[in-house]
Amino acid sequence: MGGHTCLVDHEVHSGAQGSTCVEGGLFARRKLVFSVNFEGGPERFSNMVVLGVAAPEISAVALTRSDGSASRTALGPNGEFAIELSADELERGALPAAISAYGRGVRLLDRIQMPVPR
Repeated sequence: MGGHTCLVDHEVHSGAQGSTCVEGGLFARRKLVFSVNFEGGPERFSNMVVLGVAAPEISAVALTRSDGSASRTALGPNGEFAIELSADELERGALPAAISAYGRGVRLLDRIQMPVPR
């Protein structure tokens, strides 16, 4: 697509579709390609998922929230991941603030600050 590679996500239940495109290949600049999908906002979100794909050398992804809490997730067989924020987190305003990519041995390979969607 015009020199860009795109990650396309398709919401099965609603049929909604979105994409994130990068120039020069998926992992030319970063170890992660991701998007933040949500419903509602900016005052109150009813649903929020951070989803994406990680480079082959990544073994885990962690999401840090605006309240300082973090959760780590394993990757699928093709490097895919999805981290859904709970209703309690959304109610408290604990929104995505950074995403980190870890290699084997829990070595931090990339960290991307995220603008809080408010």
